[in-house]
Amino acid sequence: MITVVRHMETDWNAEKRFTAQAFHIRLNQAGIAEAERMADRLIKVPFRAVFCSDQIRAIETAVIIIARCERTMNRVRFVTDPRLREVHVGSLVGMPQSDASQPEFSTRHPNFDYSSIGGETKREVVLRHREIMAEIKARWGNWEVLVVGHGTALRVYLEDIGVTEILTRENYICIPSN
Repeated sequence: MITVVRHMETDWNAEKRFTAQAFHIRLNQAGIAEAERMADRLIKVPFRAVFCSDQIRAIETAVIIIARCERTMNRVRFVTDPRLREVHVGSLVGMPQSDASQPEFSTRHPNFDYSSIGGETKREVVLRHREIMAEIKARWGNWEVLVVGHGTALRVYLEDIGVTEILTRENYICIPSN
């Protein structure tokens, strides 16, 4: 089974800024507490591998969860992968989301497209997530795996595979690994 978790709160999330592929954004105190609560919910899952975005907020979330779960596991493989990064929004990084002037610059737009400002399209996000998830399923299909990523990128991937449940910082979603 693959357990999918989005990273927890950062100051930029709280301020409703485009965090996108900014690497320096760390969890705030609320985010640390959220990660600890998530860890308590997942404490009995015997994860054998953790795959997470290489962005610091995802790594921090994964480390908090795994540190809490460590006593239920023997050895856990920990892998960071850039394919699990958040949507690249080009020049909008750091800006308030309300400043996005064009409808296709909303991450809620059904076919968002940031390519004209140095970012990526929804299709590109889905394709990179499909690729890494297929690799995880092929290699780790018989094990419990934790995947920690980002809200918008994971949302569009989950929608693509037919998952209708909304992924928030308060929940996790389990998807079959085989």
